[in-house]
Amino acid sequence: TPTDATSDRMGRDGKVHRQAADIVRRLRKAEQTKRGGSSVKGLTLAKQVSSKKATHAVTCEVLRYWDVLEEVAHEAALVVDGKTKRKELVLVLVYELILG
Repeated sequence: TPTDATSDRMGRDGKVHRQAADIVRRLRKAEQTKRGGSSVKGLTLAKQVSSKKATHAVTCEVLRYWDVLEEVAHEAALVVDGKTKRKELVLVLVYELILG
């Protein structure tokens, strides 16, 4: 059923969202510091990642729509520059609400 598929994709406890947010944070940090060695595929398929397929999909989509998600989050006052500690998680959740 659609509800079961959605529940499975999102993970019962939001683990997929947290994993995707952590991977997005790591990838953006590597990009900002110009340090390579991190790839979406490598991070989402790591041994410790559960629900690899869902985590990979969410991670790719959040990165794809990053600028739009960031703008929406700023306009909705969900993210305040320098004051939001878990910005990536907020943007993952915004993605799920709007596009997911």
